[in-house]
Amino acid sequence: MLSDEREVEFYETVSRSDFGCPSSSSSHFWVLRTTSPTSLGAIFEPSPLPSISSSRVLLSALLLVTVYVFIIWDVLHRTLIALIGSFLSLLLLYITTGTVVSMERCIEWMDEGTLALLFGMMIMVNLVSTTGIFEWVAIRTLEVSGGRPGPLLLLLSLSTALLSAFLDNVTTMLLFAPVTVELCSLLERDPVPFLLAEVMFSNLGGAGTMIGDPPNIILGSMLKEYVR
Repeated sequence: MLSDEREVEFYETVSRSDFGCPSSSSSHFWVLRTTSPTSLGAIFEPSPLPSISSSRVLLSALLLVTVYVFIIWDVLHRTLIALIGSFLSLLLLYITTGTVVSMERCIEWMDEGTLALLFGMMIMVNLVSTTGIFEWVAIRTLEVSGGRPGPLLLLLSLSTALLSAFLDNVTTMLLFAPVTVELCSLLERDPVPFLLAEVMFSNLGGAGTMIGDPPNIILGSMLKEYVR
């Protein structure tokens, strides 16, 4: 729904064959549909896109993969890599479409609810980690399992899934992994199977609640726009 004060920019590559007209034709067609009971006026200002715009999807995918590679290999701090990637994406948008994005528009793209919830979750996890609850859970699972690898693996995995359902699953694994390695060294067991099981159960636990994983938080905050 458009208002009188709102300006809309629309970018889409459309071939003439989509409208059933010959390729040699110089005519262009626009189809507008509205539910407004009153007459509306529209102003069209066609502007040619740069030749590189045809590869904008490929360039965007390449930028995304590059950012992930830098994060995985820990070349720089993850926050710095994310900031550089965001600035490069704005630069890529300008190069491929000629669009200059204002700071107000960038702020509109942000989801304040998701950012605030993630910030609060990080603070809560940091405070909870100082209480020693992760170490206590690991020791209790060792006592209950009696040092047997099978029950210990199951109890550690279930504990990781339960905590990941209410805390950030990445931070939960970062705090659980050193304790798991220490327990395995005491039992003279290979910690790799334990860590792999905890990672899988951490993802399952995080996916089980709306606050257990950042994608769930984003989807949950968007539901209010589609579910009434």
